[in-house]
Amino acid sequence: MTDWLDGCIADQPFLVQYRTRYAEYMQTWGPWYKAFSRILGDARIGISADEIAYTNIAKCWQDGTHPATLRLRNRVFPIATLLALIKPRAVLALAATSVLNRIRFDRDRDDVKNFSGPRFWVSSADVQGTIVWLSKRLASTSQ
Repeated sequence: MTDWLDGCIADQPFLVQYRTRYAEYMQTWGPWYKAFSRILGDARIGISADEIAYTNIAKCWQDGTHPATLRLRNRVFPIATLLALIKPRAVLALAATSVLNRIRFDRDRDDVKNFSGPRFWVSSADVQGTIVWLSKRLASTSQ
């Protein structure tokens, strides 16, 4: 990052390196290995970490009990803008429903699936249901 900011590495090579390392490190984070990897690693899905756009919707580590903070962060970093830019085939949100409501995230979209659990623990039934939903979603959008 410092080399890029100092102009020692050009934008494109930096972006390639950054994306590669981010995908590697992301797999060591709690949300990834406790929840997302259980879904995305399924043979029916077949998506690797470098094919994922990953963001912290709240832009912080917090429990969702501060609605004013969530709304403020969503005004500065609106999830709707991110979705419009990347045009995802599917969105998996690991968040309490109350968090999604507080930032006015459109949970009724057919390309959005929310799952949650304390400390990123997600039940096997939730994992299996999400795998089925995502595999159907990806199959229908790949044509």
